[in-house]
Amino acid sequence: STRWRNVYADTLYGDGSNITNLPAGGNTIQLTASGSIATNKPVTLNSDGTCSEVKLETTARTVPQLKGNGSFRNTETGGNNGCHDTTHDRIFHGYAPSGNPNDSKQCVRIWSIDSAGNQTGSTEHAPFGEYQRTYPRLRAQFIHDPDTGNVLFFYPQNYGGTGELRLLRANTSNRNIAYSGSTNFTASVSYGSFGPVWMGGCYDTANNKSIVSWVHEVDSYDLRCRVISLSGTDENATITMGTDTLISNGNHRCSDLVYDPDTGKVILVYCRYDSSVFKAFSRVGTVSGNSISWSSEITIDSNDCFATQVTYDTTNNKLVCCYYRSSYLRTRVGTVSGNSISWGSETQVSQSTVSTSTGTGWSNGYKEGSGIAYDDQTDTIAYCYNEGTSIQFRYGYINGSTITMRGNKTDPGCNNTWGMCLFQLIGYDSFFCAFRHQGNNRGYYNIMDTAVVNCNMDNSNKYLGFVESAVSNGQTATILTYGNTTSNLSGLTAGQHYYVQGNGTLGTSVDTSYFSSSRNEPVAGLALSSSKLLINNFMPNHS
Repeated sequence: STRWRNVYADTLYGDGSNITNLPAGGNTIQLTASGSIATNKPVTLNSDGTCSEVKLETTARTVPQLKGNGSFRNTETGGNNGCHDTTHDRIFHGYAPSGNPNDSKQCVRIWSIDSAGNQTGSTEHAPFGEYQRTYPRLRAQFIHDPDTGNVLFFYPQNYGGTGELRLLRANTSNRNIAYSGSTNFTASVSYGSFGPVWMGGCYDTANNKSIVSWVHEVDSYDLRCRVISLSGTDENATITMGTDTLISNGNHRCSDLVYDPDTGKVILVYCRYDSSVFKAFSRVGTVSGNSISWSSEITIDSNDCFATQVTYDTTNNKLVCCYYRSSYLRTRVGTVSGNSISWGSETQVSQSTVSTSTGTGWSNGYKEGSGIAYDDQTDTIAYCYNEGTSIQFRYGYINGSTITMRGNKTDPGCNNTWGMCLFQLIGYDSFFCAFRHQGNNRGYYNIMDTAVVNCNMDNSNKYLGFVESAVSNGQTATILTYGNTTSNLSGLTAGQHYYVQGNGTLGTSVDTSYFSSSRNEPVAGLALSSSKLLINNFMPNHS
């Protein structure tokens, strides 16, 4: 047979219908889609020969990264605690300062955040409770009620006072709050004593109820709780309180609550004095109306423990608790089944010892401190704790029935810290932490980042073009490539070249957040009209 390199013809006969293997409508290629690809979206080539829609991908950080930090008050603050109000996208943060203004009074600070989860300012509101001092055991409890948009704010009143509840309501336009009058959730106690200390709280989304737990200091440190429901959608909503329920007699410390949405149960962790040590225990609670019933006591650790905290991993449907024992922070994974919890083996979180020991210092509320929270977007368990006298952060994840630590700790450089809190900024791949920074006599905050966000197309050579029509994962994608056109776009300017942006949109300039230069960022093509693009990967200023 004869092979012809070039064929020339003066005249063509016929309509061309018998010619085969020509791309329909211009240059196209066909590849298997890895993940779904939407119509009119740019496509990248993967290393395995498949193709994907150009987009941002999030992976979990191995080591915590400081996203923002600084002092929020020029005096020390104790009893830090808070929550993220997702209704109004505001951070609620409570504490008691040591020093004017509002010395030893309960304050609430409202923080605003931008689209990346960075704080953009804060405003202090005070006073609420009187004579809070700076004892961590007296820290307030915040529960966000997503059904009414309110934040329930529990705090102990002054010496001889009551436990009080107020409804706080933020708004999206500024950092002001509206709040209700106070409602007592405990009875008054004798002067010189406190009622509720070491409070925990959570929201039961199945029953639309808030649950608050506390250690009642004046009654031999008994462990108690209440179920609370709201009717209304502002700070003047009607508060209905269930019975003040005794959970357990005896000498308790450090209660904390979390809701398990998969079993519909409320989980309580705490320390109780038994056989000359404070052991770590747990219980399973079931809400019915405005009451709650508790399972029998379930042991977490039978050694001398303190600073028990708990969170819930919604990806793996597991509990994760932490506590100090023998001067190290430790953690366990729990599995709920009915009214029981199976706790897995222990993992050591901290890499050196905390300066405070069990005994008088921590039991009186001084210097103990730890925090635990879960980020569902990166499947990350975050821990904050003290090593020596300095705050540290470390990330882990559930591996079966235990915790595997992702990497080393991060030390933000704050010494002599205590009275800390840690909670998730929901939807921002971030955690908020506030603490008493005694080293420089300040109230201090850290925002820690959990995620690394990158474009799944790391250089321009992998840009292929646009899919002809939407495809699902595993289907064959027909890709309109160089020299072809794609239509049904919008907002283009004819004659303008467009770059592929890191998030898969088009722009007229290099996306420097994800591409280092125009040489490394693909050119989507040249706009022929407001809706039509000639696909290419070349610009006149490329060399």
